[in-house]
Amino acid sequence: MSLQLIQEYHHKVQEILQYGGSRNETAIRPAFQKLLEQYCTDKKIELILELHLGYEKTDLYPLKRIDKRPEPGKPPLTIKAILKADQANRTIQLDSVITLKGVPPAAWEYRLGNRSAIEWVIEYHKERKPKDPTIREKFNAYRFADHKEKVIDLLQRVCTVSVETMNIIRAMKWIRTDDEGKVD
Repeated sequence: MSLQLIQEYHHKVQEILQYGGSRNETAIRPAFQKLLEQYCTDKKIELILELHLGYEKTDLYPLKRIDKRPEPGKPPLTIKAILKADQANRTIQLDSVITLKGVPPAAWEYRLGNRSAIEWVIEYHKERKPKDPTIREKFNAYRFADHKEKVIDLLQRVCTVSVETMNIIRAMKWIRTDDEGKVD
């Protein structure tokens, strides 16, 4: 980190303390965030937080979409939601007709708790029947088929964010710190 950036940060903190008198985190956070953003911009580093919060604007990962076609002379295929991830084959089966292939291994590596982000998205979009018969009768309106294209889009973006996050995490492993926690 450049000495000039640190001096600017230190000066800004001193101004905050002098004029505002506050030492709490919320008073100093904007100055620190500016320092961090400037440093990352200079080093061409993307922050994980920025990547995750801006997932809607990320590029779509080029997953290969396979659509099953009905065989000639046979009735059309009945579409049933499946939503199943297969890490070994690098595929996601959405329904009885559509399969996404080519999910990168890094997308499976990035985990949120005990599952990958892909598995969380799949689990969230599964169709479930409410246990209560009244609720099931009156409010069970969710159909995966109504949201299929949005889910495909979301899965492609989650793949991109997961891969980029794993790249950042791998790059961070190269940064060494000494016993006092200072970066070499």
